[in-house]
Amino acid sequence: MTKNKKIISLISLIFIVLVGISVYLVVYAFDYRSVLSPFSPGTRISNIYIGGKTAYQVEEELDTLITEWKTCDKLAIELNYQNHAYTIDIDPDIFSFNVEKSVKNIKNNEKTNYDKGTNILLVDFKEENQIATILAKHYTNLKFTDFDIEIIEKELIKKVSLLQKEIYIDLAIALNEESAKNNKVGEVKTIVLEGDRSNKLTELINRYFSEPIEIKAREQFSFNELIINLYEEYDNSLKLNFNELAKIFDYYFTNDELNRMATGVYNTILPTNFINIGKKTSNVLPYYTTSGFESCVRINFDYVVTDNQVTAINFKNIDDLTFYNPNNHAYYLEINIETDELTFQLYGPEFIYDFEINPNTEVIIDDDTGQIGYYSVVERIIKLNNKTLDKIVLAEDTY
Repeated sequence: MTKNKKIISLISLIFIVLVGISVYLVVYAFDYRSVLSPFSPGTRISNIYIGGKTAYQVEEELDTLITEWKTCDKLAIELNYQNHAYTIDIDPDIFSFNVEKSVKNIKNNEKTNYDKGTNILLVDFKEENQIATILAKHYTNLKFTDFDIEIIEKELIKKVSLLQKEIYIDLAIALNEESAKNNKVGEVKTIVLEGDRSNKLTELINRYFSEPIEIKAREQFSFNELIINLYEEYDNSLKLNFNELAKIFDYYFTNDELNRMATGVYNTILPTNFINIGKKTSNVLPYYTTSGFESCVRINFDYVVTDNQVTAINFKNIDDLTFYNPNNHAYYLEINIETDELTFQLYGPEFIYDFEINPNTEVIIDDDTGQIGYYSVVERIIKLNNKTLDKIVLAEDTY
């Protein structure tokens, strides 16, 4: 082989190598496996099926879907709070989508799992504090301003990532619970006391109600079950002879004290949106309340006696005060004792609705005995912006 031919062959070889390297670098840069190879069946991004499609095709499809999603003039967001829903409109253009990165992050043969960040469409706000600014306009209606905006933003971003056009958000998920616990709702209610158990009752109140009572979200509340649970949780190291049963009320409330507490709790929750209220009344109207506003409860005791010693007490719920908290957040009830009265204060977020309690009492006379009695109907009037929306009968009591 001549010298010129060797040089030409060497140049050709170098050229071929360089071309090969260039092709490799170009293909590697574009990740040929994702550009040229389709995704496996079952693969999804933002719940959109992309099995059999290449990355390029997926990008095109996502771009088209996002464009269609943004064509609506306003994005409707339904805010739900305390069973009241209203819609606000926002401009869909406040969101920025990163399609290229979303496609590169796709895990083949896997479905969308937003909580784990798997196969999701990446989206964010174009500017900071946009949702806070939007919600600030509605705080007057909400009557409560201490929401965790970051939680609301994350929930909204999640739904936008799924390209939902009708978005529902429950604001209760973003309530600042600590702030709500310190927010007084309504007026303090009082029930007068009498007798010589002031010191003992103070001791019992401090023992069992050192912390506010939690009225849990979307649960039926039972006053008697609360009391029984408090009794059973407290280690009172009960040591009584069977012939000393009168001392049992050194450990527990008397029936009269329970009735006064239940009546106070009942009066406290009347001007709320709590529902399914169930209660009992005494045969004779107690002097510490008025007709329609009493709640009579009864808890029975069963004694376990060993060698003339009361070693345990079992409690039985007989007559109870119950109600249901329909909200997606808890409320808290504080019971305290002052010199001559029990006090009751509700804590939590303000109610959107206004509530008026309207009692209507008639004096009734027994035709046979001539005895005077009472028939009372207690009604809750529900208002919003001074407009009456509904009226609900809460109690019908006869004495």
